[in-house]
Amino acid sequence: MILERSLLREHVAPFLASFFVITFLFALNYVIGLLDSVLSKGLPFGLLLEVMVLSLAWMVALSFPMSFLVASLMAFGRLSADNEITALRSAGVAPFKMMRPVLAVTLLASVLLILFNNWVLPEANHRAGSLLASISRKKPQAFISEGQLLKQFPGTQIWIDRIDQESGRLYGIQVWEIENRQTPRIVLADSGWIEYADQGATILLHLQSGWNHMRDDREVEKYFRVQFEQQTVAVKNIDDQFQRQERNRGDREMAIEEMLKVVEKTKAEILRLDSTLLLGVWGDYDRVMALLKKRDQVEEEIGLWNIQRVSPESWLKIHQEELNRQRPLRAAGISIHREMKRKAQYQVEIHKKFSLPVSCLLFVLVGAPLGIVARRGGVGTGAIYSIAFFVIYWVGLTSGEHLADRLIVSPVAAMWLPNLVIGLAGVYFTCRMMRDLPLVPAAVSRFAAKVKVLLLNAAILKGLKRVKGGGAEPS
Repeated sequence: MILERSLLREHVAPFLASFFVITFLFALNYVIGLLDSVLSKGLPFGLLLEVMVLSLAWMVALSFPMSFLVASLMAFGRLSADNEITALRSAGVAPFKMMRPVLAVTLLASVLLILFNNWVLPEANHRAGSLLASISRKKPQAFISEGQLLKQFPGTQIWIDRIDQESGRLYGIQVWEIENRQTPRIVLADSGWIEYADQGATILLHLQSGWNHMRDDREVEKYFRVQFEQQTVAVKNIDDQFQRQERNRGDREMAIEEMLKVVEKTKAEILRLDSTLLLGVWGDYDRVMALLKKRDQVEEEIGLWNIQRVSPESWLKIHQEELNRQRPLRAAGISIHREMKRKAQYQVEIHKKFSLPVSCLLFVLVGAPLGIVARRGGVGTGAIYSIAFFVIYWVGLTSGEHLADRLIVSPVAAMWLPNLVIGLAGVYFTCRMMRDLPLVPAAVSRFAAKVKVLLLNAAILKGLKRVKGGGAEPS
């Protein structure tokens, strides 16, 4: 027990230091982006502090795995640098036995992190999101920025290409009006400006030189495009007084049980739409085939005889019947795709609540062998290795999330493949450490050394050619 307590004490200081530093960096980056938007609304500083405290939840969830990686690297690196690892090996203590107490504590921390991600994180995200939404409704101009889709206005979405900071004029404006419409009305304008009415309860977009694009909700095949020189778009229900308001929970604001219910509902909806689609395609098979045969006969008569022998009304009637049949089928297909993306989105978040805590264990498997082999426990060594592995893991996780949301890969593969890569690297490093072998095989090291020499020689030759060719600057 003395050995286990000593090894765990070595991890406490680097873990706490890395945890606070990483969380501080997350918080600093978040505050910089939030400070101007919140304070420009004339809201009290305590409100900003409340948003920050609520946002600490997702920062903690991300800082935990990386802190375990840094702690294991620095702790085992210091023991190796002081030759304590060599002394323990001489006493018959295997390297993996040294890692066991750390792995046990990390397993407990992973379970606690799963509970945190399921109970604390969703509620904090929901409260922070509701608070930011309430803030954005007080004076939306502070949240209007160029190159971003603005969704805080109810029933309306706005895109602005460029903002003249001196005059406040907007350029490249796109407005989507989606409230109470099956298909959105899209307004495109070259420029415009903002004005507030009803003491800020309504925002007026004064647009110049643009077009209105819309479809008829009852007959979607009818499309209209109307040009205008000046037009005002009113976005209502913007409350100038700060009020806390609840909003619907998103996927990152739900516990696992709630998300599973949503997934089950989407599965049932997909099954219903599938049956609708199949019945639409095959249920009226005889009628559809009769229509197609009739159309072929009509087209044949048009081609072989006189076009006037077949009235245009009869052909249009057949064509309209087919359009009427195909319209709900296309709508069902679009709805199925939308529900599948929604299901994948929630499944990604469910698996993420487990994959991030499990990565704590995998980072210990990577960090301990690297720390022992590095034989240095400095901050620089731990930081370099930690950043490298965490960047690899984080890029894989975020890329997998985007691919899964677009239905390119499954949510399981998206969330667990980065863990698999890091885990295989950790098992490989641990096995080579237990056999007292270098983490990188000698052949790979020799190849890397040759590549380094070749690159160095190429750089020297390039420098010599530049000097001979007069490329050097005169002193």
